[in-house]
Amino acid sequence: MSKKKSLLILIGILTFMGVSAYLGWHFMEQYETAIMDVYAEQQDQYVQLVLDQINVQKKNTEQQMIQDIIGTLDSGKNQYWTLSDKDTLLFVKNITESNHYRGVSSETFYVTKTANAFFESLSLNRVTHKVIQIEDDVYVASGVAFIFQGSQYKICLLSDETVILDNNKLLSARVVLGIYLLCLLTLMFVMFLVTSTKVVKKEDEIFYLKNRELELHKMMFELQEKLKETNAYSTRWNLYSYRLMDAFVEKLGKRNPERCTFVKLEFNNEKERKDFLMNAQLVLDDKMIRFATDSLDIYLIMMGLDDRTSRVALKRAGNVISRETVIVEHNSSIRTLGESYAEFKEVLHEQ
Repeated sequence: MSKKKSLLILIGILTFMGVSAYLGWHFMEQYETAIMDVYAEQQDQYVQLVLDQINVQKKNTEQQMIQDIIGTLDSGKNQYWTLSDKDTLLFVKNITESNHYRGVSSETFYVTKTANAFFESLSLNRVTHKVIQIEDDVYVASGVAFIFQGSQYKICLLSDETVILDNNKLLSARVVLGIYLLCLLTLMFVMFLVTSTKVVKKEDEIFYLKNRELELHKMMFELQEKLKETNAYSTRWNLYSYRLMDAFVEKLGKRNPERCTFVKLEFNNEKERKDFLMNAQLVLDDKMIRFATDSLDIYLIMMGLDDRTSRVALKRAGNVISRETVIVEHNSSIRTLGESYAEFKEVLHEQ
């Protein structure tokens, strides 16, 4: 596999993991938003209960009565109440401070855009909620506007998101979900790596086998060509015309062979002749040169063999020696190859 293709696969894996991580984070955010929304709806009911208690009051001063009602409620460092008269913040109930912000404008407390927009959007006698930010903290705020003894007030309950999201069970579920998502992404990454590694290895094997196959085909072709070339010149597998015999003898005479035998074999039919040629290819070596005549006769030049050994060799190829068989032996110590061949032709002529 090319480096470019491997790089593309790696980029694809990392992109897939990045998209999966983003989707996991996005779904986690939606999950937290849903949890906060459920909490906000419960918080709205709490604010509605306080509003109902305020509406049933018929005595005491305006501010003191409302503060007493809120004063009976629990609050802490992560959750507190605010009470305002029109645009003036009356007080914030938070641990030991109950009226620290008396006389401060609401814009001073609800300093951010989200907080101020929520405060300004509060409806009369209808509790609403929204996630707001005050300074660096995020809160789930539930609030409502109401009229008491001719004056309009706004009451809000703010809960820090850590109160909701840092709950032990919820936090444990988030951690488990995060670990599960991380393990899932890691497993997918490992699976992608293993799969891509196997694919690369398999492609390399296929590439190697294809090259090997091409090399073997090339070697086989070359061997076949060499075999054809060898067989084309091998006397063991070829049957020459008797008209080429003079040329063979002339060339052999230049090599001056020490011994050879000229033989003429006669056959009664084509089958006998064919059987001999087939047997000769198996039991006789390539030192025997074969020549076909226009009839069923076959001429042989048996190199390196004298009369006796020639007969023994021919018997291995079958019962081919008869009364009509002509055998002329050549011995270089007595005469030349041409003289022996001339004698062979003379005997043939006499027949």
